[in-house]
Amino acid sequence: MDGFAKKPNIQWAIPLALSPFLIAIVATMLLVLFVGDDIPRNIAYGSSLAAWGLATAIISAVIPFAILRNKWPQPVMRRMALGLCGIGAFMSWPVWTMGILPTINGMHIGTLQTSEMRLDRLETSHASKSRKIYHWAYLQPVSPTAALDGGRYFVSANEHRRWSKTRPQTIQISHVTGLLGAQIVTAYR
Repeated sequence: MDGFAKKPNIQWAIPLALSPFLIAIVATMLLVLFVGDDIPRNIAYGSSLAAWGLATAIISAVIPFAILRNKWPQPVMRRMALGLCGIGAFMSWPVWTMGILPTINGMHIGTLQTSEMRLDRLETSHASKSRKIYHWAYLQPVSPTAALDGGRYFVSANEHRRWSKTRPQTIQISHVTGLLGAQIVTAYR
């Protein structure tokens, strides 16, 4: 028996490797339950948290990979652990970027700013696997030095309906800079 290599137990390895994704899902649910909609989360177009999300996903995969690497000394098993942890981190990236980090970004906000935007067009889309309708406005900055980028902005159904009737030339957008540096839209006028 001494000459045979011990066969690695992978039953616990897959949940551990996918733990970055599982942790992101649980953290999102906890934020929904305990924080709710009290924190502004409407990130302005062009003000992304994708880099923060990627960094968080990679960091959340380091600990499970270190545990698996120590348990499995064989190079093949280490490569498999790296691949599994990479899959878990990659799956957690959008959850961090769109679920948790916008809430963290909105926990501490800077001073209120206002930008004037030009309304190009309005659009609606259906939520995936739902009857819910999302309302969008395509806005462009009036000034080339505006703090916000032009693009597709999420708006409420009431604003969408009102703008469809009145077709305003310009819209005032109130926004603030969040904790992670992303711009948060707080109101439209």
